[in-house]
Amino acid sequence: MVNDFNALHNQFTSFQEQCKSCLGISALHIETNRQVHFNAEHHFFMCSTYKLPIAVCLLQQVAIGQIQLSQLYEVTEFDLRIGVLSTLNQFNFSHANLHISVGNLLQLMLQESCNSATDILLRLIGGPPAVMNCLHRAGVQDLHIEHYTLELLAALDGIENLPANHQCSPNQYKKLEQLVTPKQRLKARMAFKINLNFG
Repeated sequence: MVNDFNALHNQFTSFQEQCKSCLGISALHIETNRQVHFNAEHHFFMCSTYKLPIAVCLLQQVAIGQIQLSQLYEVTEFDLRIGVLSTLNQFNFSHANLHISVGNLLQLMLQESCNSATDILLRLIGGPPAVMNCLHRAGVQDLHIEHYTLELLAALDGIENLPANHQCSPNQYKKLEQLVTPKQRLKARMAFKINLNFG
C-alpha cells in the first residue's frame, strides 16, 4: 500500500512539474476510508465546483419545505451573467422574460455549469452566508463560498463599481468593462491569482 501511495505521489509530482504550477489533490475511497493527498495544505480556487455546495444547500431547503423544485422563477436580463458558461443567455429576452422552475435551474447549474442559473439559485437560498452555514453544520470548515459569480467575474476584470443590488445585465457589464484600462485589468487579474480571498 505504501508503495502504491509513493507511486501516486511521484506521478502527481511529475504532473505538477509538467504544468509548471501547484497541483492539489485529495481523494477518499469511502468503502475502505483510504485517502490520498497531495499539497492538501494549500488552498485552491474552486472554479465551478463551488456549484455543488450551492446545490446541497438548496436541496436541504427543499427537504424542509422552504423552497420547491417546481416553483417558477422569472428570469430577466439582469439575471444573466457573461461568459460561455451561461446557458440561459441563449434565450431571447427582448420580447418577454423567461419563467423556469427551480428544478430546471438546478439542472442547468449542475449539468451545464450555467453561471446565470448559479447566481439565481444562490440568491434564492440566501446568498453565500447561507451556504457557509450549511457547510459549517455539516462539519466542513476549510471550504469557502463567499461571493456571487458576478462578483468573481468583476474582480477578475477589474470592475469595482458593480450595482449594489447586482442588477447588472450583460450589456451593462460590458459597458463597465470598457471603463477598465488594460493596465487596470492586468493588475486586477494578477491580484486575483495572488489573493483568491479578495473580499
